Amino acid sequence: MLLIVLGLSLPIGVAASIYAGLPPEYQGVVLAILTGQGGTLTIGAGIGFAVYVWSQVMSYRATTKPQVVTGSKTKLDIPVLTDEQAKDMVERETGVRPETIPTRRR
Repeated sequence: MLLIVLGLSLPIGVAASIYAGLPPEYQGVVLAILTGQGGTLTIGAGIGFAVYVWSQVMSYRATTKPQVVTGSKTKLDIPVLTDEQAKDMVERETGVRPETIPTRRR
């Protein structure tokens, strides 16, 4: 029973913090939708809320994507290497061929 309570508290806490971070206008839109009064919303409110959600998703994707920007403000593409290519590159740089390649944890 305790695991069920703990398992539900995390998503509820995340949802509450996301809701608290919304601007007051959009909190009203979310509350209207959740209470079944979404039909009273204007089209402008719905479009504005959709644009806000879209911008937040794009912002999140941009901040979690690996990127390198030079001093001249140009973005460099980061190549995705296979394990063999990565091992070859490490061997060229250090003279030692690694057994495994450490991966970034997500």
